Amino acid sequence: MASGDVATTDRRAAGRATGVAEVRRCATMLREAMARFDPAVLLARDAMELVSVFCEIERMGTAGKGLAAKRMSEAPRPLKEKGYRDPADFLARTTGDALGVLATADALDGLDRAAEAFRTGHLSPREAKAVAGAARAN
Repeated sequence: MASGDVATTDRRAAGRATGVAEVRRCATMLREAMARFDPAVLLARDAMELVSVFCEIERMGTAGKGLAAKRMSEAPRPLKEKGYRDPADFLARTTGDALGVLATADALDGLDRAAEAFRTGHLSPREAKAVAGAARAN
């Protein structure tokens, strides 16, 4: 194995150890918060803030889904082992929007700042596509 392969393997192993577990912990924390969530007791200003927070969570979830889907499409073997025809089949059954998820992630390829803004929830999928389109046009 070449030294670059080792670094890639180490980076992926680290991502598996922290990325999946960390995101699962966040999902568990959000699920628990939502189980206790009672909008009837919120002040209007808190409700307004929570709408913004939920939008941010939604954007980050969409970004994570798209970026993970892109990686998954690069190495589809585990999908086939689970009975899916291809990445689009998995995404269609899981998200209902196979092409949109992959298109957004693909559009950001090579646009590091835009990809970072998308990943951290500062760009919606629509905004990410628009930024990518503008960057490609220039």
